[in-house]
Amino acid sequence: MPMPGSPETIIAGMAVELVETSIKCFTDYQMCKEHEETERRYIAAELEVALTKIEVAKELYRDIIIGSFAEREGLYDKAMKTVDLALEKNDLEMLKVAYNFILNVYEKAPSIIINSQ
Repeated sequence: MPMPGSPETIIAGMAVELVETSIKCFTDYQMCKEHEETERRYIAAELEVALTKIEVAKELYRDIIIGSFAEREGLYDKAMKTVDLALEKNDLEMLKVAYNFILNVYEKAPSIIINSQ
């Protein structure tokens, strides 16, 4: 049996300490690795949610813009029919009203309300 303070006892104590430190380091490393992996999954999920929100908003705004310009196109077509009728009838007042209407429609930007969230 080794005596206290002998080289064998010191080496055995150092070996035990080395094993304990190694186990603690490995355990800390595994905990850190698990935390990082969890954090990465969380970030990826948050990114996916943000991308989905952006995609939905993009489609909504695209539909609003297309609808707005479709409405303008319809108004323009009606105004051009009025212009043609005014030219047929030689009615300068009707022609002036039709062109003012066209200017009003195209000078105003489409009213799109964008809510930032």
